[in-house]
Amino acid sequence: MALILANRINLHGNHQILDLQKQILNRFLKDIDQKNNSDTAVKRIFFGLNEDSEFDWTEKTGADWTYFQLRYENPLIFISGFPTIKKLQDYITICASKIDPNVVVQLDYEDSGGVLIGTRLTTYLDDSEVESFEEEEYTPEAESRELSRSNMKAIKRNQLDEVRYQLINELGEDFNRLKLVKSTYY
Repeated sequence: MALILANRINLHGNHQILDLQKQILNRFLKDIDQKNNSDTAVKRIFFGLNEDSEFDWTEKTGADWTYFQLRYENPLIFISGFPTIKKLQDYITICASKIDPNVVVQLDYEDSGGVLIGTRLTTYLDDSEVESFEEEEYTPEAESRELSRSNMKAIKRNQLDEVRYQLINELGEDFNRLKLVKSTYY
């Protein structure tokens, strides 16, 4: 059986970025209400295609398939197969950087049992490529073990701290320009 992931995306940045995340959520909710089809909403909302259009899911999202998980609050949640939707995260980062050049897009992905597999932060620096910082822990044993919520939170904190450390090392003093609030991670 293929590994199914819940991909949680949060945008960190100025007020316009926070509004953008709300607008994306509202567009998905409106689209799903009108079309009643969350399976193809990603290609309609992010890429402007209709549901019958050809679409290379792996090329555009990083996963063989993905769909929006209907929720009425943040974060944005997308369900996909393994591997995670890193390419979609990169695409969101590029688009959001046009609104706030200091945006950071956070992707946390976990298995269907709620076990955190990885965390990835992306930012777009100096009109270059997307910079990513990632910590992933997945083993076949992890899929079968039961972890308490406190253990999962500890793993998540450790992964986020490691990713933040990578980001700080890469950016140096420029790290302070990013509007990352530590409490939003936990």
